[in-house]
Amino acid sequence: ATCVVTPSTTQVTCNGNGDGIIQYNVGNSNEMYRLWQHLANAGLIEGTYNGVSFIPSPAGFGCMPGTNCPRSRLNNASWSIYGLNTTVGHGQWFDGTYGNPLIFGNSVSGGTYSSNPVMTPEEAWNIDTKMDDSRPAIGKVVVWKNLVNAGCTTNDTAAADFVLTTKTNACGLIFKE
Repeated sequence: ATCVVTPSTTQVTCNGNGDGIIQYNVGNSNEMYRLWQHLANAGLIEGTYNGVSFIPSPAGFGCMPGTNCPRSRLNNASWSIYGLNTTVGHGQWFDGTYGNPLIFGNSVSGGTYSSNPVMTPEEAWNIDTKMDDSRPAIGKVVVWKNLVNAGCTTNDTAAADFVLTTKTNACGLIFKE
């Protein structure tokens, strides 16, 4: 239990619970933050990460770019990995479970994992077009469903389009396995 909540920037860290789902809670060793620590310790990514949320448990998620999750080159943006599925209600679209997707967005304004808007719909559309199918709700690159009302997409159906007239940051992306 001490390992789960104790920050560390050394090679000493905690392991996950072995269930194949990267999550956050006291029982699974802060897996969504320990992941970055493990990758950095192995020399697979740059940086030093402390392996714990900056919001004390059981309050929830707390990604602090450069401290416990990787910082992006975009202002206030970071990367997260979190096990999403249709039972937890984290903005999923229509094709069942996501597994452990890479999440890109703003974590500073909401104090959560990287799910807040960090790019315009046009920027998100450009990435989706280059990597996938240019559709915000289907494929391997999707936006957070809860950002529909923020002006990122036209609706919350499989036929959704990006709202390219929105010029403010309204989108965050999920890169599925």
